[in-house]
Amino acid sequence: MNDLNGKQISHYLLQEKLGQGGMGIVYKAIDQRLGRNVAIKLLPDDFANDTVHTERFINEAKVTSALDHPNICTVHEIDRTEQGQLFIVMSCYTGESLAQKLRRGKLPLEEAVDIVTQIAAGLAAAHRKDIVHRDIKPGNIFITEDGLVKLLDFGIAKIIDSELTRPDTMIGTMIYCAPEQLRKEAVDARTDIWATGVLFYQMLTGEHPFSGDNIQVTFYSILNETPRPARELNPDIPEKLEQVLDRLLQKDPDERYQDAGALSAALEPTADHSPVKMPPEREPRSRLRSIRYLSLFAAVLLLVALLIPGLIDRCTPRPRTLRVMVLPFESLNNGEENAIFAEGMTEEVINHISQLPGLEVISKTTSQYYRNSGMPVDQIGKELKLTNLVRGSVQKSGDRLRISVNLVDIQRQTNLWAESYDRQMEDIFDIQNEIAENITDSLQINMKMPLRERLQRPPTTNLEAYNLYIKGRYNWNKRTPASLQLALDFFREATEKDTAYALAYSGVADALSLFTSLEYGVVPAHITMPAAQQAAQRAVALDPYLPQAHTSLANVLLVYEWNWPAAEKEFLRAIELDPNYP
Repeated sequence: MNDLNGKQISHYLLQEKLGQGGMGIVYKAIDQRLGRNVAIKLLPDDFANDTVHTERFINEAKVTSALDHPNICTVHEIDRTEQGQLFIVMSCYTGESLAQKLRRGKLPLEEAVDIVTQIAAGLAAAHRKDIVHRDIKPGNIFITEDGLVKLLDFGIAKIIDSELTRPDTMIGTMIYCAPEQLRKEAVDARTDIWATGVLFYQMLTGEHPFSGDNIQVTFYSILNETPRPARELNPDIPEKLEQVLDRLLQKDPDERYQDAGALSAALEPTADHSPVKMPPEREPRSRLRSIRYLSLFAAVLLLVALLIPGLIDRCTPRPRTLRVMVLPFESLNNGEENAIFAEGMTEEVINHISQLPGLEVISKTTSQYYRNSGMPVDQIGKELKLTNLVRGSVQKSGDRLRISVNLVDIQRQTNLWAESYDRQMEDIFDIQNEIAENITDSLQINMKMPLRERLQRPPTTNLEAYNLYIKGRYNWNKRTPASLQLALDFFREATEKDTAYALAYSGVADALSLFTSLEYGVVPAHITMPAAQQAAQRAVALDPYLPQAHTSLANVLLVYEWNWPAAEKEFLRAIELDPNYP
């Protein structure tokens, strides 16, 4: 859409573009009939020809415009341009969006409570009319200069709910979707409650409770994972009030506040700014009767940690007693090829031990950060609450390979186990197995025979294929168009050297999937994704117990086919096989 500054639409003169998103462009304009400033949102061109969505949107916008609530943006008019493009005329406010505020970090406690209180009040007015927003997110929350919160885009939300497959709307919307939205189940007022909880968590901590490196990780996290307790990120949040945020973010809608009226009963201050009443541990579904509150100070303290203690999904790992991190192995040789080999060793050790029962393994991304931090081992252990840490080094000399590994007991600051291997390069797979076995035995982990036998089988016995694979994964981790092409070439060559190398087929699928991702988007999906799907299916067929293969297939099902139930099934299978797999 071309820049329309200075253009005329009906009796509105467009002056300045205020913002742009997947659901349209917003301009500041002058209403030349009434001499007032307004905001005009032009919806995407493709909605003009969608009569079903258009009619649905207009009907709901009419109902929403009649709400006339101070926390809901006023809609003045809905019309079409001469070209047939749908546009909405709204009140124009001076201030900033919640998204702009959050870019600066977490909010002061008082401000966060006040914003959530006003969001709840606006939603309560809508919920009483059986109107659900469906797209509560920072960009749809506007705070005026006077501190008045305005909820935006009520009518557009229903369109978004059926348009999540649009690449330009999905990322910003999906990370605030409730589990029932991602599963394409029915939504109601409790869906807005979830999104409000996500916003509250962000305002209190400065972090999203379900963030991930990509869409797939975020998707799984929303459906299955318990976020980090908010008080760990912001100790000022009172422990006794954690139950409020806990209820906002229950994965089961029946366990949340049943509408925003119930939430308002806990949050909404009275005229004399009395504080917030704490709700009972489980309130009835009917809206709670508003009561008078005790003092303004308690309102400041109504900031709640994100703990979901009794609602762990069926495939979320059980609490572990051992928490281990594998620091990236150090290459004692110079050169990129040696660095690649050291990184491959690190990844293989992580892949081995992360499938062990009763063990929580810290991600490679986190371990890379701490390796570069220069922190002493005891400080790393304290920060991450580790029980053990694995360190290693690799040195290559021709066909000779020297690997040193030690397993540290963090509390005692002693080695539980240490070993040096001086072998031929062709023994690399045996060395990897021995390292995993020694770690298992040193930690006294009881591993059943089927799992032990499975982990003892190397992913390939072809050394050339293995070297090609680790080069592919090294380049894949760089995440640039050029490195992705290199990764794809290495992965494909690895499958040619060993046609039964499931991990390499998984790499092919991963590289092809990234080529068409929203971030890289260098090749159209219809060209790469069928090949990605074929490679992922081949990987699963070759090794049904390989978590990476199921994740690769899930990515294709999610990003290309938009078959979310099937994608979820594959993600869950990957987690079942490896509870530590991201």
